[in-house]
Amino acid sequence: MRMTLKAASLVAMTALVVSACDRLPGSPGTVVVDLAAVAKATGQDDAMQKEMDDGRQELSAQLQEIAADLETELNEERDKLGESPTDAEQQNLQQKINEAQQKYSQTQAAAQQQVQQFEAGVVLRYRESMQPVVREIAKAHGASVVRLADSAVLWFAPEVDITAEVIAALRAQPLAETPASSLPEPAAVAPTTEPAAETPTESQE
Repeated sequence: MRMTLKAASLVAMTALVVSACDRLPGSPGTVVVDLAAVAKATGQDDAMQKEMDDGRQELSAQLQEIAADLETELNEERDKLGESPTDAEQQNLQQKINEAQQKYSQTQAAAQQQVQQFEAGVVLRYRESMQPVVREIAKAHGASVVRLADSAVLWFAPEVDITAEVIAALRAQPLAETPASSLPEPAAVAPTTEPAAETPTESQE
């Protein structure tokens, strides 16, 4: 379920456009910024990675707890059958095991999607927090458009690159910390299922 910071950047940082203009890099009114370089220079990349890791660990712990609950329920059903269950009882137990495994598979898929959305949201909040600083520096250059350096830009003149100025501005006055996002309970991901972190280990009778 791991999504790298680079992959999340491709999802969330597709463009940072202050104006709706569509001019080529290097033309009047356009500047370029490398947000990945800014994040690395200011320590934001580590902060974002930590938030993503914390989110994955939080969800994993929740799913493991639910997996344990599912296994306990199945063990209780097995205990009720006693030493000599009938064929019908064994068939009924196997059906419940199959249902638990199906719920697990459905939940794994939903949890993976949830984690991807969460990680993309972490990067999106970073991008949005950068806009005021980037906007002011861009306006000081007389620019109305800001393009990302890694967003399908083949070449641009060094003088339109404001990355160093953005880094300097953030070092002089760091961004205020924003509350970390938290993943919802697994039940909110797939209300019709009971998520599990691992497939219940019950063997087929």
